[in-house]
Amino acid sequence: MRSPSLNTESLDRSSSSDLIAMETPVHLIPSALGELFAEVNHHRYITIADRYGLMAAIFDETLTEEEKRSIDRLLRAVYRGKIKLVNQLSMVNGF
Repeated sequence: MRSPSLNTESLDRSSSSDLIAMETPVHLIPSALGELFAEVNHHRYITIADRYGLMAAIFDETLTEEEKRSIDRLLRAVYRGKIKLVNQLSMVNGF
């Protein structure tokens, strides 16, 4: 059985304007960022799930300036070592 492959010849001949980028809009749960900030600031660590939440938030085009500043503050705190990165998916008890 032959595995599917990408036809690179057709991509080489087409211009980049011919390729259509499919963008999936990111829509966060309204209270998700506030809860994330509160949890991270309280516990002083950020989990893998938290990091994925932040990554999704960065791509949300509807973020307010206040939310963007909060993300910046959180990232600066990680950079300065005030918030630790943990390699656990979640810190919920029992998981």
